[in-house]
Amino acid sequence: MFHHRLRVLVLAVALGISAGFVYGLLPLMPFGDDVATLLPSASVASAQPFCGVNPACGVDVTVTSALDVHHRVHPGAITDDPVQLNDDELVTITVYWLTPAAIGQCSCSQQVSQSVTIQPTLSGSTWSGTCTGCNAGGPIRDVVICDINSDNCQSLDNDYRLNVDIDTFFGLVPSGPCSGNALFINRVEYTITNVSNGDDYDGTNCVVGSAVSPTTNSYSATDFGAFECAFDCETGPSLTVTFN
Repeated sequence: MFHHRLRVLVLAVALGISAGFVYGLLPLMPFGDDVATLLPSASVASAQPFCGVNPACGVDVTVTSALDVHHRVHPGAITDDPVQLNDDELVTITVYWLTPAAIGQCSCSQQVSQSVTIQPTLSGSTWSGTCTGCNAGGPIRDVVICDINSDNCQSLDNDYRLNVDIDTFFGLVPSGPCSGNALFINRVEYTITNVSNGDDYDGTNCVVGSAVSPTTNSYSATDFGAFECAFDCETGPSLTVTFN
């Protein structure tokens, strides 16, 4: 029994050293106030057991996070009356990277983040918007809006889908006892604010009804993955903005 435990201990140590060596070989990427915000290295293992992850997307160094946004009369079930915005709303997208699990005291820590915004605007039944803060060189490369009509009203629309193109890997821990460990995407948090008023409508007969206002000033949802490799209107979690 003693020898069996000793073999297990030796194997565990070897795997730990191997993992640290592999992460240490990854290329160094710059860090700074204009690139990322270093946050306290608290664990978020309770939120996602695998912490930072590295999806297998072949030569593609990015992954896609997605969010479906619906607008409904309170309480917000998909069967409740849809709402068309009068103007627009603001979506803040914050991406978090951290170390993976199984690397000893440096597991699930050293969190960094970066945010961008997009203002989805509805014109007739067409959604559009430009990402502020996106960079073609990463780590948040682009945000696109897909139209996902839930009814057949050609002149009205109440929902859209966001796709965010994100670097899987965001550099190495720059200093401290965990220096040299790689940071991988963990989660993407979406917050919707500045929601305009709107009008509810009959999605079957396409008849506009009453003027309505959002029930609160802020709505949020989190995408923990699994993140997609493709960037072509991929699906993800959903969020409903409610109105009275």
